Amino acid sequence: MQANIGVRAALIVGILLLVAAPTVAATPNGSATNRAARDEALRAIPLARLAASDRARVSKVLVDSSIFRRLPTQVIDCDPEFYLYLVEHPELVVEVWRVLGISTVTLDRDENETLHADDGAGTVGKVDLIYRSQEAHVFYADGCYDGPVFNQPLKGQCVLLLRSSYVRKADGTYSVTCRLDSFLHLDNATLEVLAKVMQPLVGQIADHNFRETTLFVAALHQAAQCNLAGLDDVISRMKDVRPEICQQFAELSEQVAVEAAIAKTEALRAAARAQSGEGQRTVRRPSAAVPQR
Repeated sequence: MQANIGVRAALIVGILLLVAAPTVAATPNGSATNRAARDEALRAIPLARLAASDRARVSKVLVDSSIFRRLPTQVIDCDPEFYLYLVEHPELVVEVWRVLGISTVTLDRDENETLHADDGAGTVGKVDLIYRSQEAHVFYADGCYDGPVFNQPLKGQCVLLLRSSYVRKADGTYSVTCRLDSFLHLDNATLEVLAKVMQPLVGQIADHNFRETTLFVAALHQAAQCNLAGLDDVISRMKDVRPEICQQFAELSEQVAVEAAIAKTEALRAAARAQSGEGQRTVRRPSAAVPQR
């Protein structure tokens, strides 16, 4: 029951991530709802770079947000290009879940690039990616839940700010750090109070969803590195994703596999050279004959 509430509430505000949180101070790498975190997130949203229509609807949510939440920061091992493609095409992740039998949620992209979410149990929503760069993505979501949890439909809008940073490690691979800030506006003041009462439960589920989603992205990257044939089989069974997006994802996965194979080969050669050099250094030369007296 808790998981169902979490998924439905999350879809209202965009891609399985939130509705509220307990009012607690920020903790290292943890969730936060305090004013300092909220103000910092507000400053980070690139309003001046948004289209006028997007700036208007985002500003409306920010000015009158019912709930703010900063989800716990996540760090995963992933190629930046692979990670960014999945961030900008989240329907791929949802479709993999469907193929693997993990979830029946759908996320479909229309001709205007808007994503339409439906959990099949009362929650529907629309999600637009309105700003993108390597370091930041801004999503705007508009959703509704009409089911047994509340006695009337719960409607709301959400602004999500996803910030990402990348570190190249000594072995040439990358780690990605992800931080998600969320601003939620609920249309019904009465239900807003009820939603806040549910904050401790749903906030924890939102944190869990974000953590598991980022870990799943890392798992897909690892599959591309180590089991490309298996990932290709999953891609071939995708039905609800545009063919060109599937093709681009397949090509990107192949690129990850090739780069991983090259890195492994270079590592083996380096190890062989090191072993050979060590062997040469440890070979004892014959000592000079001791002169006879």
